Amino acid sequence: MDTRSLVQYELFGLWLLKRMALRFRYFAKDERCRGSSVIGLVCSWIETDLEGYRFGDNLIDGSMLDDLAPDTEDHQSRYTSSALDAVNAASIMLDFLKTRDVSLIKEVADLARDSVDMLAQEMISDDLTGAALENAIENHPLMVEELSLQEYLWSLAGEVAGSADFFGDLIRANAEVEARLMK
Repeated sequence: MDTRSLVQYELFGLWLLKRMALRFRYFAKDERCRGSSVIGLVCSWIETDLEGYRFGDNLIDGSMLDDLAPDTEDHQSRYTSSALDAVNAASIMLDFLKTRDVSLIKEVADLARDSVDMLAQEMISDDLTGAALENAIENHPLMVEELSLQEYLWSLAGEVAGSADFFGDLIRANAEVEARLMK
């Protein structure tokens, strides 16, 4: 795979993780627990990698994430499942830094959609099941926004990855993404 494509995947995964980290922060607030900064550290490692500094495998240690993963049976926050997905996504991104396996980025995208799926299900009537429930989830404003966001992030990552002014466009794109994620 060419470097441009690899950078596009890495940016896409980073921005998805940042989105998921926001939901981890909501969980941490609800449950009065720590850990948001650890996921932020993973994001920083990815950004540093994009700047061209490669960590040795021994410096990237995902064990720090092990204690962050919430047990969904032990917490009441509506963001518990999303927090678990964020921790798993951070771990997957660390694996990506070691292996450069783009299928891992697809797993992060799936986790991001799964998180939204769970949040949408909580907001939909309990009377729906089967195809009616799946249709309601697919058309729920949260899912529509998530799918739109993922399309936007993938496209933007491609623009930045192919830019002649990579670092300038990366700074601009990061600011643009941050603004959109904070809506």
